[in-house]
Amino acid sequence: MMDNTITIGRIQLNKKLLYNTFVLLVFLTMDLYYFHSSPYVTIIRLFVLTVCTGLFLIEKKGLINIKILLFFFLFIITALNNTVVVGNQRLYTIIYLSLSFFVALFFLLDIIDETPFLIATYSAIFFILAKYITVGDMNAIFSDSSRNYVSIMLMFSLTLYYLKAKGRIKILPALMTFILCVIAIGRGGIISSGILLVSIILIKLYKERKRPFFLFVVFLLLLIILIYMLIITNSDIFSMSNMFDGFAERGMSDNGRLSIWIAYLLKCKESSMYILCGAPLSTIPEIVRFEGNIHNSVLCIHAYNGVLFLALIILLIVYSFCRAIKEKNFLYVVCFISFIVRGLTDSVFWGGSLGTPVFMTFLCFYLKRRNRCLFIKR
Repeated sequence: MMDNTITIGRIQLNKKLLYNTFVLLVFLTMDLYYFHSSPYVTIIRLFVLTVCTGLFLIEKKGLINIKILLFFFLFIITALNNTVVVGNQRLYTIIYLSLSFFVALFFLLDIIDETPFLIATYSAIFFILAKYITVGDMNAIFSDSSRNYVSIMLMFSLTLYYLKAKGRIKILPALMTFILCVIAIGRGGIISSGILLVSIILIKLYKERKRPFFLFVVFLLLLIILIYMLIITNSDIFSMSNMFDGFAERGMSDNGRLSIWIAYLLKCKESSMYILCGAPLSTIPEIVRFEGNIHNSVLCIHAYNGVLFLALIILLIVYSFCRAIKEKNFLYVVCFISFIVRGLTDSVFWGGSLGTPVFMTFLCFYLKRRNRCLFIKR
């Protein structure tokens, strides 16, 4: 039987409780960063990520397999190459992405359960609701971010809760996330959280056939809430003027995100080196207006690590989906899809993004040995 304690001098600590506590601290510091962005919060966040990295290296020292080592090696090589050739990568982002990689492996340790992810999700829901009730404006909730970050913040811990959940899963956190996304009038959040919520309901219907009536009532409640939100917002949730008001404030047209993406791709066409290594963001006015935010996580991967690493990421995603479908791990599929969908319209999971550890967790989930499982057996 595995020893579940750590002895420091005369003090004995419960290893599972300690590890789960640090997982919770990761997400609480992420939430704190959104609510109060400052150098002190950044230092706290890096410290917590460093501790999680250390705990993983202590717990699984010498057991990292060749696939994971190769993935990390290619990341370092492409990141350093980008730093020298293009200049998008900075020392901070390389350190943060490196820590995120090992923090993701830490999340996947079998001693860590779904509890800290669920607590983090409910904490984020409570913080957002309390702030919204206080200020009455979703755009005023975060210190340096718009209402779009409501869904981003909630999806971090929510998707990992369902990924790690064992036994009966809860609908309430997904339902609350969807409601808050509708209130925030964030299209990417509504679509991604809607995909997740409907999928969770369908999975529960499939797995828990004894309670179909209850789940059917929840599904009807979801439709009623959506219709109600459409009515109280004058059916304006998907209007173009609301969708791109943040871009209009910076002097851009209604197709702001599309303009940014086109500008980046046109910059890549100027040189084969830019296609291979990523285009310099500081030379693209449309992106400079948003402090380097490309508003697309896939393009972020290209901008920071180049086309070869982006191709590797895509291959890993396809490989993981194939493995998950073969093993009928539908929770993994729907959680990862909803997270990727959210990242298509914002910088959610690469560069200096707070969602990088979450994205890495999904990528590394199936990078394990066949004969000696490094992570959770499914």
